[in-house]
Amino acid sequence: GAIAYWREYNPKLHSEGIENPNSVPHAVILGLCGLEIEANEVEGWPSNLSEHEANLAARYALWELNGFPSWLPKLYDTFPQIVCDCFTTEIAWELKEQDTEAEPHYMLSDLAWHGQDLNGNLAKNVLKLLEHHTPCHVGTLEKCISILMRNEAIGDAELSNAAQHQLVRDKPSEQKAVWCAVLVSVAPTVGLQ
Repeated sequence: GAIAYWREYNPKLHSEGIENPNSVPHAVILGLCGLEIEANEVEGWPSNLSEHEANLAARYALWELNGFPSWLPKLYDTFPQIVCDCFTTEIAWELKEQDTEAEPHYMLSDLAWHGQDLNGNLAKNVLKLLEHHTPCHVGTLEKCISILMRNEAIGDAELSNAAQHQLVRDKPSEQKAVWCAVLVSVAPTVGLQ
């Protein structure tokens, strides 16, 4: 029943406006259980999923507490663009729509602490998003930098260029300090000038 159920429910995401972001709906919990069961019991999972089902699974993954579900790396390996698109939408929302008073603890927190299995496409999207959006909180920027710096798909030259670009923009001094640290880390000669 749980395996059949997850396909019938479409979890609403934070970017779509949810009533209480600190509470996981019972329907999502049941769907996550169904996905976990299916991922463990169906041989070759997730190659049996349609693109629509893969998108649903990615939406469920965003509701997992304390990181991501154990089956997410397999889903990402099989449907990288679908997972990347779903996650990037939420990251963009988090960077643009966050409460200016309280630092958000949503996608970027999960990726910074638990997203090591997700490859460079997502990190490249984070870098592109930072070109156009200045986070309200320095902690949010630090999470983005953590994601970028630990990812092999983002080279020192890309980080150096991004940092130099960010340092000439009008930013809060705390954020300039973070970008300066990035620049010194990846291009010490340039950063110390």
